[in-house]
Amino acid sequence: MRFDRLHIPAFGPFTNLDLMFPALGGDLHVIYGSNEAGKSSLLRAFRDLLFGIHGQSPDNFLHDYKELRIKGEVINRAGEKFTFQRRKGNKNTLLDADGNPLPDNALIPFLGSVDKEYFSAMFGLGTRELREGAEQLLRGKGDIGNALFSASMGGTPVQLVLAALTEESDRLFKGQTKTNVSIRPASTKHKELLHQSRDAAVKPEAWEKIEKDLAAAEEIKAKLEGEISAFIRDLEWISRCEDALPTVGRLGEEMRKLEVLPLLPDVSSDFVERARAARKAAIEAHAEVNRLTSQIAKLEEQLAGCQTSPALLAEADAIDRLHQNLGVYQDRKNSLTDLETELAGLEATLRAGMQNLALTGSFSALETLRLNSAVRLAYEEAANDLQKALDERGKSIEKTDNLKTQIKTLETQLRALPETDLINLRDALSVAAGATDANKTLSASLTEVKRLTHEAKARHQELTGAPNDLDATGSLSVPAKATIRRIGEAMEGINRDIRSEETKILEGKKRIDSLQAELGRMQRRGELPSEQALRKAREHRDHGWSLVLAEWKGNGSKEEFVPGTPLEEAFPKTIVQADDIA
Repeated sequence: MRFDRLHIPAFGPFTNLDLMFPALGGDLHVIYGSNEAGKSSLLRAFRDLLFGIHGQSPDNFLHDYKELRIKGEVINRAGEKFTFQRRKGNKNTLLDADGNPLPDNALIPFLGSVDKEYFSAMFGLGTRELREGAEQLLRGKGDIGNALFSASMGGTPVQLVLAALTEESDRLFKGQTKTNVSIRPASTKHKELLHQSRDAAVKPEAWEKIEKDLAAAEEIKAKLEGEISAFIRDLEWISRCEDALPTVGRLGEEMRKLEVLPLLPDVSSDFVERARAARKAAIEAHAEVNRLTSQIAKLEEQLAGCQTSPALLAEADAIDRLHQNLGVYQDRKNSLTDLETELAGLEATLRAGMQNLALTGSFSALETLRLNSAVRLAYEEAANDLQKALDERGKSIEKTDNLKTQIKTLETQLRALPETDLINLRDALSVAAGATDANKTLSASLTEVKRLTHEAKARHQELTGAPNDLDATGSLSVPAKATIRRIGEAMEGINRDIRSEETKILEGKKRIDSLQAELGRMQRRGELPSEQALRKAREHRDHGWSLVLAEWKGNGSKEEFVPGTPLEEAFPKTIVQADDIA
C-alpha cells in the first residue's frame, strides 16, 4: 500500500494542509523542516488516520476534539484506490469521502496484517520511539544494543561513546554541584536576567497612559491630514482654474464671433452621424486625391514623352465609343470565362460518355453514333426479327429432337414386330411418312434459320459498340422504342448544346478581338481621357463648390462660375463631367 494524498482539515498545528505523493522516479518522498515545524505531528496524523485518533490525543491545542479530521487516499498493489477520512470519537470514526460511516475493517484490504504497534515499530519511528528502543536494547545486558550501535557507528565500541557522553553530561549538570558544571550557573544567570527584565518592564498604568496619548496624537494627526487634503484639493482646483483662464478667454472671444454669424439652418436628427460619415469620407477622399495626384504626375511624365499622331486623333469618335462599350466588353469577357468553364464541364461529360462507348479521338467520333429515323427503325425491326427468328429456331430444334426420338422409338418397335403383322407395319409406315414430312418441314425451318442468322450477322456488324459475339448480342435485352427515342433526343440535345456553346465562344472571341482592336486604335490615337483632364475637371468642380459654400454663408462673390449659366445649374454639370472622365 502507498499514500497518494494526505489532506488534514484540522489536526494538531495543521489547518487545511494538502500533500500529494505522485508515483514519479524512485517514488521516495522526503518531508523535512526545522525544529517544531510539525514533522512529529504529521507522523501522528499518518498513524491516527490508519488506526484512529487516541482518546487523550495532545493534538487538540488548536482545534477542538470534535473538529479534528484527517483525510487520505491510498492505493494497493492491485491498483485499487480508497479515499477515506478519520474523525475523533469512540465509534464510527472511519468515514468515506462523503462523510458516511464505514466498518472498522474497511482498511484490511490495504493494511493486511499490519496493526498500530507494528506500524509504529517499522514505519512510524519518532524520536521518543527511537530513544525508548535504544534503552530497551541497552537494558538487555547490552549485547544486542552494543552490537547494533557499534555497527551503526562503523565499529566504534559503544561503551566508549557512552563514557564520553556521561562525562559530557557531568560537565553540564551534576546534582547540586555549582563548580565545573555549565547548566546550574547558566540557570542562575537566567534568573538574574529575568529579574532585571521584570524591573525594566513598563507598568500597565504607564502603558495605558502612553496608549491614550498615542491615540489622541493620532486623532489630531488624522484631523490635520484631513485639513491638509482639503487645502490640497482647493489648491489643485485653483491651479486648474488658472490653467483654464486662457481657454475661457478664447471661448468668450469665439462666442462673441459666433454671435455675429447668421443662424444655422435646422438639421435632421441624424446630422451628427451623417457629418461623421462625411468627415470620414472626406479623409478617405483626401487620401485618394493624394494617391491619384501622384499617379497623375507619373502619367503626365509618361504622357510628356509620348507623341500623338494625327491618325490617332482622327479616331477620337471610335475611341469614345470603345470607352463607352468598355463595361459591355468586361461583362462579355466574364461571360466568355463562364462559357469556357461550362464548355470544359460538357467536354468532361462527353469524354466520360465516349469512354463508356469505347470511343477514342475527337468529338467528331460521336457523329458515327448519330442515327437517322430510317436506320433507327431498321435496327428496331432487325432486333424484333432476330428475336422472332431465335424463338422459331429454338422451337424447331426442340420439335426436331422430339421427332428424332419418335423415329428411333418407331424403328425399335418396327424391328420388334413379326413380319405377318401387316397392320402394325402399315401404321408404322404412316408414322414414318409423317416423320418424313416433319423432316421436310425441319429442313425448311433450318434454311430459314440460316437466312435469318446471316441477316442478323450482317446487321450485327453495323451496330457500333455491340459485343463481337452474336450470341452475346442476342442475350442483350432489346430496349423499348421509347428508350431509344429518348436516348436519341438526349444525344440531339447534347449536340445542339455543343454547337450553341461553340457558336457563343466564337462570337465572344470575335467580340474580344474587335474590342481589343478598337482599344488599340484608341490608344494609338492618344485620345483616351487623361489624368490631367480629370484633374482640371475636379479643380473646376471644387471651385464651384467653394462658390456654393460662400453663397450659402452669405458671402457670395460676383464671379460667374460658367458665363451665361446660373451657379445652381452649372455646378451639378461639373460634377457629372468629372465623374464621366473618371
